[in-house]
Amino acid sequence: MLALLLCLLAAPTVLAAPSAPLRVVMDDNYPPYAMRDANGALQGYLVDAWQLWSQKTGVPVEIVGQDWVTAQKTMAAGQAEVIDSIFRTPQRERTLDFSKPYVTLPVAIYTDVNLAGIYDLAGLQGFQVGVKAGDACQDKLVASGVNGLSPFPSYQALLQAVLANRLHVFCMDEPPANYLIFRAQAERHLHKAFTLYSGEFHRAVRKGDAATLALVERGFAAISPAEQQALHDKWLGQNLSHPHPLQRSLIYGLAIAVALALLLLAATLVLRRQVNRRTAALQRLSKLYAVLSQCNQAIVRCQN
Repeated sequence: MLALLLCLLAAPTVLAAPSAPLRVVMDDNYPPYAMRDANGALQGYLVDAWQLWSQKTGVPVEIVGQDWVTAQKTMAAGQAEVIDSIFRTPQRERTLDFSKPYVTLPVAIYTDVNLAGIYDLAGLQGFQVGVKAGDACQDKLVASGVNGLSPFPSYQALLQAVLANRLHVFCMDEPPANYLIFRAQAERHLHKAFTLYSGEFHRAVRKGDAATLALVERGFAAISPAEQQALHDKWLGQNLSHPHPLQRSLIYGLAIAVALALLLLAATLVLRRQVNRRTAALQRLSKLYAVLSQCNQAIVRCQN
């Protein structure tokens, strides 16, 4: 009886004890998905998404932002349960299980604006190509036989080398490239040579950790479309103009009606001009006939 009483007294404490936080590691230099603010705090789309995930599941989350190589080492060492902002590759599939993809991201080759003639992988031969260390782009280029890669710890460090003219060709995912290039006001000095491929962001867990992967998937599935749209609008922006389909149909219908009215007006003017010309011609013929008739009458009178 005493043992039962002790169990009952201890039960509320056990139930109230908070669950251990889920430790999530990610790249901390991948704007606008994850980046540091002026005070060094981690922010971005993924940070807000994981906070929302925590609200949906009731599981606390510890988000760790690191440079990409360190983030992958943290995951490999078992110091995090989930790694986010990761592309799925055959090499990574050996040690990780992946969630469904949640966004598709173009990966491009960029060059100095004065460097022309690079339009495919073959054109990269002979150039030093800057890459982010541990990036899937690095694996893609190596597999394609591109030599002379220069790895950097982050996209920011890579761009700084480019702007210092230490590098003239580099590989970068488009979202962070757009953000970093425009923030550095370097858009007039660089251009996109070509899109190398498109990758997909996943969340991944250690190989065989099906329970954590299922928990991750359930939590994100619980986020409503409206909440997802709010995240998108906050971090990825809103369209300047996005008319409702009904409005678009009305606009198209009005444009067609105006075009038909203009065509009808033009046809009416052409017909009126033709009618006026033919009326004038008939009037001239009538006058000529009257003159001829008078001449004929005069001839008849003379004969008489």
